[in-house]
Amino acid sequence: MIKHFILIFFIFTLLHGVPLAGQKKNSFGICSTIATGVPVSYSNIGAKGGPDYKNTGGFSLGIKYLLKLTTNIDLEIGLSYMYNKLTIVPIYDPAINNQSIETIAFIFFPLKLIYNLKNNFFVKGGINISIDNFEEKHTTIKKQTGLGFNFGFGKKFNLGNNFVLNLSPQLRIFNIIPFEHITFNDSYTDLGFSIGINYVY
Repeated sequence: MIKHFILIFFIFTLLHGVPLAGQKKNSFGICSTIATGVPVSYSNIGAKGGPDYKNTGGFSLGIKYLLKLTTNIDLEIGLSYMYNKLTIVPIYDPAINNQSIETIAFIFFPLKLIYNLKNNFFVKGGINISIDNFEEKHTTIKKQTGLGFNFGFGKKFNLGNNFVLNLSPQLRIFNIIPFEHITFNDSYTDLGFSIGINYVY
């Protein structure tokens, strides 16, 4: 039911943006985020016995399209790939050298509303729809297919020739509402810095 609702909403959003495509100031571009993230079981916070996670930093890389909805509001639709390696340390006996390394890798579709402020500052927030088809790479960490959220703020810099640089710290939470029933769900959560370049037309 949730997957069907999200699919309908996503298609409606794309169709809603079609009449705006002829207006100037829509844009498309690429973005990359360097972030530090770990799985968090929000439904089981406070429980004891879970492992500890260490990571050296992950990244995501994607493409995006921005629709100008109003003078101050843009709608961003994107497709990105997330990658990170985590060292898993069992918390029950850290003295024993039985650490393991697992890879987090999945694709996700960010859907954001961006509110443009004065002096080229902006705030943004929205949802992430993630699809994890690489769960064989992380047997301890739960599958990351689900609905999540993202929040951020930043500043735009005009590079000339219709190119714009975007710098933005952001928080992303994935799979907080899983599409499959999972006991003690893990939500990959990261905090990082995003760099993007848009072409405005």
